[in-house]
Amino acid sequence: MAQKPDKSAAGLAGDLTGRERMVRNVITSWAGESVFIVAGFIMPRMIDRYIDQESLGVWDFGWSLVAYFTLVQVGIVSSINRFVARHRAEGDVDGVNVVVSSVTFVLAIMGLVVFVLTVAATLALPVLLKEQLADHLTEARWVVFLLPCSLAVQIVFSGYGGVLTGFHRWGLHNAILAGGYAVVVVGMIVVLLTGGGLRGLAAVTFLGQLGQWLVRVVAAHRVFPALRVRRRFVQWLTARELLAFGGKSFVPQVASTLLNQAVPLLILYYLGPAALALYSRPRSLVQHVQTVINRFSQVLTPTTSAFQVLNKQEELRELLVTATRYAAAISLPMIVFLTFMGAPVLAVWMGKDYPDAHWVLVVLALGNLTVVAQMPVWSMLYGLNAHGRPGFVNLVAALGAIALAFLTLGVWRQGLVWASLSVALPIALCNGVYVPLAICRKLRMPIRGYVAQAFRMPVLCVLPFGLVLFGTRAALGDRPLTALLVGMGAGGIVLVGLYWRFILSESLRGKILARLRFRRAATGAPPE
Repeated sequence: MAQKPDKSAAGLAGDLTGRERMVRNVITSWAGESVFIVAGFIMPRMIDRYIDQESLGVWDFGWSLVAYFTLVQVGIVSSINRFVARHRAEGDVDGVNVVVSSVTFVLAIMGLVVFVLTVAATLALPVLLKEQLADHLTEARWVVFLLPCSLAVQIVFSGYGGVLTGFHRWGLHNAILAGGYAVVVVGMIVVLLTGGGLRGLAAVTFLGQLGQWLVRVVAAHRVFPALRVRRRFVQWLTARELLAFGGKSFVPQVASTLLNQAVPLLILYYLGPAALALYSRPRSLVQHVQTVINRFSQVLTPTTSAFQVLNKQEELRELLVTATRYAAAISLPMIVFLTFMGAPVLAVWMGKDYPDAHWVLVVLALGNLTVVAQMPVWSMLYGLNAHGRPGFVNLVAALGAIALAFLTLGVWRQGLVWASLSVALPIALCNGVYVPLAICRKLRMPIRGYVAQAFRMPVLCVLPFGLVLFGTRAALGDRPLTALLVGMGAGGIVLVGLYWRFILSESLRGKILARLRFRRAATGAPPE
């Protein structure tokens, strides 16, 4: 009789759905993201101070180009952890190896394509944007070459990252990501303090990306000892299945990339690098909110896939409501805070040269409210392989936003605020109306019940928080730092009390209290 494979030795044993690790995975994702958030505040200010505002705009332009080159992946990276999680739930060791080997073969070709495009863009830069970049042309060429090269490295090794997340090891995945970026930030600070320019910053970014992904290769083999990335495991049918799934993921990625990068290019062309720097700072604040919710939501894709394989429909509906409620509870206070305290944040962060960016921040924050609130829905749609039509609708909305931005900047000759409104409105409508209808139809849930269960209590709890911030801003508007400290302190007290009573479940409150009692006992403190 043939022996059954040892799942424990292969790394397939344990929590197959990731539900037991979900809270831990989210917390470690946020802890890792904190490095990026802190760096996102430090680096733009330092580039602006130690070089100049136009150089900051060139740096933003380089990353915009990188975002376009990510489209070469045609969404295949988003498919890896779903298929790895599915084969792991089925106990299929060879299936995992076939997926990772097949996707790595495809990604190696895509990485080569990115490198070729990078060389072409570097050579074309003096022809296309010589007048706009002026004295910054030489530095811009180095940025345009090195930053996309770091993307090429990331693409080639992305299969190994999919192993970590497909096995629900988000903590390890994010520790490597955050640790590698922390090293890069330290290197960038050294470059700036020693008088280096954009060329040095781009070189540090490339080397850090290379080192980070080599570490991830080693970690993937530790998590899944049976991992074998070999030519004999490459299967064209599997690659086609991954590409087909990725193609549906690719559509919303195209929409996001076009939306986030085409408008900055229009601003660069019509208003110049300095205006791009003014627009990019509010946009980066809103993107930090999106990233925080995305870190929370991304753990749902492999979990949803595993639930689907195990045919747990009721658990899927419960997961949708719970995840959306917590996403709303996390994102609403941040959006409200940026809306009322945006001007003090920009004044403390970037200084007095960015006052006009306040209204841009207000428009972008409110316009992205439905986007961040529905991020768990998108992650679950990916896990259910039901993201094709919503992605197409999102693409149509993005194209509409870009067309409006072009008319605003190029035809009507309006400024940044109207361009921001052009970007925000179509996407807000898509995510606020069509996307929730799509997930409710897929899971056979009444839309009214979903909205009431997921959003009613977070909205009611955030209203007093917003009133506190509004009053603080009205009273202390001429003292930005004081306004921020008082607003965060008073508003935070109100919000924590309401969330403890109405948002956190009884079981979660019990776990928190138990953990606090344990820590008091460990430190020898007397019980209450």
